[in-house]
Amino acid sequence: MNKNRIANFLGFLTTATITGVGLSMTSNQFVGGAIIGLGIELGSGFIESVCSKLKKNWTKENYGLLNHDIQKSLQRSIVAALNDMQTECLTMPFAPDEREPIKNFYDSLIKESKEDFFHKYLEDKNDNILKDLINKNSSTFEKDITDGIYNEELLSTFSLSFKHYFKETLVKKLRFWFTEDLKGEGDENKRARVAYEKILLESIENTLQEQCNKITSLQTQVGLIFENSIRAINEGKQFKKHFKNSFHNFLLFL
Repeated sequence: MNKNRIANFLGFLTTATITGVGLSMTSNQFVGGAIIGLGIELGSGFIESVCSKLKKNWTKENYGLLNHDIQKSLQRSIVAALNDMQTECLTMPFAPDEREPIKNFYDSLIKESKEDFFHKYLEDKNDNILKDLINKNSSTFEKDITDGIYNEELLSTFSLSFKHYFKETLVKKLRFWFTEDLKGEGDENKRARVAYEKILLESIENTLQEQCNKITSLQTQVGLIFENSIRAINEGKQFKKHFKNSFHNFLLFL
């Protein structure tokens, strides 16, 4: 296969991984599950705030995407996802004359994906990728994936059925294998897990601090309201007494 086409496709694959996994690992569903697992029962607004901070932390220096251990985990996830998809394709009813090209397609991608392309690609495209990740949502991302797969030159010779399979399966496999990688007990897996846990925990702590600050501010405001209310009540009592005397005097002059 043409090296340039493979390189271009790996760029597309990297962006799909970064954004697809990023959106998944910073989603309300995933973060909510993680928070419930901590034994914390908090509302959807709190989870939404954690997700927002987590998405930003995912793109900070030495965090998330820029963390070496996370990058290695994402790269391993790409290789695992491609291997998984290749195995699945062997059991699917694609045209006989397409089976060998499909196998070669995966073999080439898997071979190149084992190289240290991920870090290099991020260095070249860093600003745009991080900006896109923060601004994207699931619906716009899915459209980008669809457009990307159907427009990639490397896939131009394959049937619509294979393209459809690739489109529907790719991100699901990437997400699955990234979470599997974080579960691993190897040293590299543990380092990646600790790196992710760090940005999740910091996002939760920052949100909790915000909530505490709001409560403190609210308590201060309530305290002022209470003081003003007491003052108004006391003033009201004095006014009531004064009114009674004045009204009585007024009646005496009638």
